[in-house]
Amino acid sequence: MTAGPAVRTDGRTTHGAEPATPTDAAPAVAAPAEPVRGWRRWAPYPLAALVVAVAFCVSGNYRRTVPFGPLTRSTNDLGDQSVPIHGYLRDLLLGHAEGGLLVNWRSGWGVSFLPDLYTYATSPFSLLVLLFPRDRMDDALFVVILLKMMVAAIAMVAFLRSTGRGRWWLLGLFGAGYGLCGWAVDDAAYVPQWLDGLILFPLLCLVGRWRRDNRRFLLGVLVAGYGWLANFYTAYMATIAAGLVLLCGLLIERTTWRDRALALSRFAGTVLCGIVAVLPLLLPTYLAAKQAAGSTVVNQPFTPIPWVDFLSRLLPATEGVGFSASIYVGTLGLVLVATLPWHRGVPARARIGWLVLVVALVASFRWTPTVTAWHLFDEPQGSSYREAFVLCGVLLIAGWQAVAAGLPRWPALAGGAGVVAALAAGTYGGKFVHPRAWLVLAASLLVVVAVLLGTRALAGGAGRWRTAVGAALALLVVFTSTAEQTVTAIVTDQRRDVIWYKIPTWGPAHDQRRAAVAQAADFPRHRTDPGAPMLSRNDPMLLGGEGTGYYSSLIPGSTYQTLKAFGFGVQNRVVLPNASPVLDALFAVGARVLPAKGRATVRRQPAPPLVTVHADVWAEPGTGGSPLVRQQAALGHDVYTFPAGTLTLGGRTERLPADQPRDLPADTDVTLTVACRPGQPVYAATPELWGVFSTGPAAVRAEGGTALLGTAGRDGRLTSTLRLRRAGTLPARWAGCLDEGRLAAAVDDLTRTGARSVRVDGNRLDADLPPGTAGMAVLSTTLSDGWRCSTDGRHWSTPQSWAGLIAVPVTPGTDRISCAFEPPGLRAGLAATGAVLLLVVVALTGRYLFRRRRNQPAGPD
Repeated sequence: MTAGPAVRTDGRTTHGAEPATPTDAAPAVAAPAEPVRGWRRWAPYPLAALVVAVAFCVSGNYRRTVPFGPLTRSTNDLGDQSVPIHGYLRDLLLGHAEGGLLVNWRSGWGVSFLPDLYTYATSPFSLLVLLFPRDRMDDALFVVILLKMMVAAIAMVAFLRSTGRGRWWLLGLFGAGYGLCGWAVDDAAYVPQWLDGLILFPLLCLVGRWRRDNRRFLLGVLVAGYGWLANFYTAYMATIAAGLVLLCGLLIERTTWRDRALALSRFAGTVLCGIVAVLPLLLPTYLAAKQAAGSTVVNQPFTPIPWVDFLSRLLPATEGVGFSASIYVGTLGLVLVATLPWHRGVPARARIGWLVLVVALVASFRWTPTVTAWHLFDEPQGSSYREAFVLCGVLLIAGWQAVAAGLPRWPALAGGAGVVAALAAGTYGGKFVHPRAWLVLAASLLVVVAVLLGTRALAGGAGRWRTAVGAALALLVVFTSTAEQTVTAIVTDQRRDVIWYKIPTWGPAHDQRRAAVAQAADFPRHRTDPGAPMLSRNDPMLLGGEGTGYYSSLIPGSTYQTLKAFGFGVQNRVVLPNASPVLDALFAVGARVLPAKGRATVRRQPAPPLVTVHADVWAEPGTGGSPLVRQQAALGHDVYTFPAGTLTLGGRTERLPADQPRDLPADTDVTLTVACRPGQPVYAATPELWGVFSTGPAAVRAEGGTALLGTAGRDGRLTSTLRLRRAGTLPARWAGCLDEGRLAAAVDDLTRTGARSVRVDGNRLDADLPPGTAGMAVLSTTLSDGWRCSTDGRHWSTPQSWAGLIAVPVTPGTDRISCAFEPPGLRAGLAATGAVLLLVVVALTGRYLFRRRRNQPAGPD
């Protein structure tokens, strides 16, 4: 498949010595080298892991980030998604969570959990959270990230060793270059589930070699299954790239097209079996992604970054913070890749093949159709180069050919060093190049060239001084490469710290809120909201309790739209908490954490049960109306009055009728005045407006939800100024005067007629109803595909909608309603997996019996 070490006519391998000069008729793969014995056989693996650990930990210690110091490293999704979800996973595994594998009752008032689990936390490494206390999930994720990078380095060592022999310390450094590649340190270290794709790519390349030789089918299935179980997104990218590596190797080899087709089909079949094994997770997640709320961020059409900036990311100490391809693999690997055009020890077919693959991958990163294909035909948010790890891997695989065929002689090495120097000169002034890059590159380049030349000069000789000098050269390049990768990691972390927003690491505020939640929690008798402002966008999973705060790429579109229509603030796939007492009554919030400086208290309040009963069936309003109207309609009681008011814009005042919307321009101040009874709370519902309400000295953000403006004065008037950030529409009935007496009466009525008891067991909820109940039983959970309900355990069917909530018609004599959730696609996935695995077992059994019968000695005539 790939070029190996040169072999002399006497059969001995010439590692670093003068290689045999290939001709055009030479095979693409050298004859098998003599096996490496003793400690050198295993030394590359710990060396690769050690370099990764040292560089990554030293960079964190230098920056004083967790766990080496007080500073958080949880930027963006690491702190908003990975840490909270792994905390919830720990609770789930230890039996402390309210839900199960199928339903997360903490977030978004109850949402499907299996797709979130598969997307963010099904890697086997995630089980390590069990070894850490609940308040040390930041530390747990750091260890998980570090171990994944170390395992990726080891996996690349294993694959490179299978393609050809080379000096053990070079092999270890190539593995470390992969584990610490720019993509791993820059992108995936902050989205830890992606790192499983980094591990999978070299392992699938190894599977390709096995299946080329028709070996290790079951082990190959397990490898593919692991990758697609751990993270389907990067597994998809790794699978494509591994197939390209196998194809490249097959084209380099001098073999028949039939053998090539058989090898590719065996590889494809093996990977397909691994994918089928995880269909019970993959299929529900795929369907959930199709039904998920779309991104509200409007991405610009893909435009490749300038070549100068793209190629500059090959250099050390460069950082593009998500705006460029992180393709750094270390100066050692880059120099050896650049020697390939002049390295005569590598057969011409191999040189051409690997360089063509590298160029093809680079081209695929710059053409819109292929960029889209790399990202599962979905427009990625943020970086358009999430597949960069496959290019890093292929660069190192290509560079290893220059080692496995014998170290390059000085002309080839001079050519490679010249290419790297020209690359540095051509990218001078690139916007992603850090000032340290030139010093780091110059020092590394000098050391790499000197060590490779010195090692080649020492080859073939004997004597203690040669051994000592060789060991010194190896130590020098190991130290230099580690230092270079450490500096690159530091520069990356520093740049991210400036640009991306940060989520605080676990501290006293988290302890106080979690303790307060634990003190008040009594689910499912009532919900306990962990409070605002949020410490992360998934506070219910992070701190406990049950709230609306929820951030996921797979949030159901129906849930997103329903909560938005009720007046919860929504951002890009994020639902924000809201402390409206009407919403608390609607969603059975009986306790709310109130964070204050230095402490957190709990406010308890009467709340209806999770299942209420409404005697009157009402016509559901459209989602475009006022959230305040929708709230009281779903509650079944009138608790707001909607006053007319006045609007002052640009010095001109006009009357604003309660039932008419009004378009407002961006970047302007609007003064709004309404009249209520003195002392009444005034709420504003502005789902399409973004800005800040200023009412006297108080300021409240308008973030697409419901906000308390204040209370009406003695004259019954309230005046507020809205400073808009962008244009929008002030809806009809945008302001409501809350009658707290009516709200208290509504809570009492819904409590009296609601469920007497509610039981939750994983994905199922059962509620006992009062005798003689009739009307519509409403579960305060949003309706989405997968819910089925029944009355008294009979006639399971899809529930109805009550303003987007789950509703079940009940008649007199109904004692109990039950609702259960099953992710769409789960049963089909289980059936497909079972059928295919059965076929595999039958085929393997038949193959075994056939071989056994064929190998039995013939009986006597």
